[in-house]
Amino acid sequence: MKKAVLLIFILFDIATSLFSNTTNIDSLKKFSRTKIQDTLLVQTFNRIGKAYEFIDQDSAKHYIRKAQKLAIQKNYLPGQGISNMYLGYLEEDVSNYDTAISYYSKALNIFNKIGDKANAAEQIKLIGEATKYKGDLKCALHYFQKALTIYEEMNSKDGI
Repeated sequence: MKKAVLLIFILFDIATSLFSNTTNIDSLKKFSRTKIQDTLLVQTFNRIGKAYEFIDQDSAKHYIRKAQKLAIQKNYLPGQGISNMYLGYLEEDVSNYDTAISYYSKALNIFNKIGDKANAAEQIKLIGEATKYKGDLKCALHYFQKALTIYEEMNSKDGI
């Protein structure tokens, strides 16, 4: 009986989460159809793509690539970095670790170029995670230590 009640609560929680995410996606799509500036549109497309991550990978890629294309056209480097990071997430989700590392590396280069230490450290950590999933624990540890050093220099409790 306790297991049945627990299962009902878990299913309810999942359904509520999916409904909430769908509502968020619908709101973001509606917002993207308004006349907004290019950088905000890039951010909106990236958010829509991220929201689709665990719902529909194809839709996620579609919106993130739209964001990436517009970010490149407008030379909006933060948007390009986020798009690459999110594409890395999608590849990591389906165990394409080498491709994920490639996207994280592109994002890292962009964030280093614009001096965004927090996002650069995040990319290094993500490269470490993907490397760990590939089974190269020694190399992964190197990336984790490198990210930790940057987080400590920034006094970032979030990264640590």
